[in-house]
Amino acid sequence: MSTGLADARRLQRGLVLHALQAQYPHPLTQVSLERQVQHLVQAGGELDQVTSYLVEKGLVEARSEKIGRISVTTYRLTADGVDVADGSVALPGVDMGIG
Repeated sequence: MSTGLADARRLQRGLVLHALQAQYPHPLTQVSLERQVQHLVQAGGELDQVTSYLVEKGLVEARSEKIGRISVTTYRLTADGVDVADGSVALPGVDMGIG
């Protein structure tokens, strides 16, 4: 991954954490998250990569459930995600824009 793309991914991850932090302790639906970060993260594959990374690192919890015929995915910060989002813990793969 080129340095520019790696930097962009770190910023995108931080942006998603900021959006989830604003709703904490409540979750955000995938659609709401897409709307909040659409200026820097494209819906679909790019957002999926960002959220998958954050889930894999234990910073975000993802839940999918069926409501009628529609599948709804929600995302919520974990305790570790709160620590990274507020800047008390640094993670090399996430740029929170702090400091």
